[in-house]
Amino acid sequence: MLMAVSLKARERFTKSPYAAFFDIPESTIDINAVKYVLDWVQAMFTSRHVFSIKLTNDDVLNVKIRNAAILMGMKRYVAHFTRQYCDRIREGFPTFDTMIAIEEHTVDDEDKLFVCLVHNLAHARRINRNSTPEAMEKFLAKHARLRHAIDKLDATREPHEWIGHSLRKNIGGSLMSRSRTSIHLNITQTADRGLNTLAGPLMNLPRGTVRSNDTLTTDRGGNIPIGPLMSLPRGRLHHRLRSSKVKNDDAPAPKRSADGRRKKSREPASDNRMLSANWRSLNIVSAEDAANMPRRGA
Repeated sequence: MLMAVSLKARERFTKSPYAAFFDIPESTIDINAVKYVLDWVQAMFTSRHVFSIKLTNDDVLNVKIRNAAILMGMKRYVAHFTRQYCDRIREGFPTFDTMIAIEEHTVDDEDKLFVCLVHNLAHARRINRNSTPEAMEKFLAKHARLRHAIDKLDATREPHEWIGHSLRKNIGGSLMSRSRTSIHLNITQTADRGLNTLAGPLMNLPRGTVRSNDTLTTDRGGNIPIGPLMSLPRGRLHHRLRSSKVKNDDAPAPKRSADGRRKKSREPASDNRMLSANWRSLNIVSAEDAANMPRRGA
């Protein structure tokens, strides 16, 4: 029966048909979890209906059961464990006991459940979403594997990967606390990051934050009317932002052929191209100050 559901059992007993057992050289496996999995195997093969390994009411035991099944070569039968607990982690913080179980009962740092937990904790720490940061720091100080994984993730992530929170916080706060009708983004531009990067964060601003006459001014010297765009559905907003051009009055007129058609230029993109940035520097200044700022190339 075990060979039908376990890849490791199948490999072991196919190579050694007379073997009476197979070893699992893994110290993180829990005996009670192994028994639970084997009871499921026996129950399924003696039942008229096929059913998956059932979740229990104990989160810690569920993590151990998932780990035991993976180590026994039955990963496919606990995929719903991974999916459900990753969803729970994204919705909020699991208990410390559950986090300890995930740290101690996952195969390696590439385990999907461990990755979900690390990404959630790293993101929460980066945007100060944790209501009890002191308790979390004390917890991480005692759990080196989690702490090292979070620190490694923070060290390898580029600043633009946090753009959603940065724009909601900076642009949203600026628009909600001002009487002016335009904001200015002074952006350090060192890499191509399309204007569509703005779509998600803008859509997540509170209703009424962006007014109909709001414009977004960039250091490329153009104005982007973001107010009217906010009335578009999410998909249309993404498309419009992606296809918008930063207007530059100083840019030369496009060359046209004798029949009036626009010629394709082989010259590199100028300041008239789509706004591109990696958002390493994001500063909100007043429209008056923005008007006095030197334009790129001036």
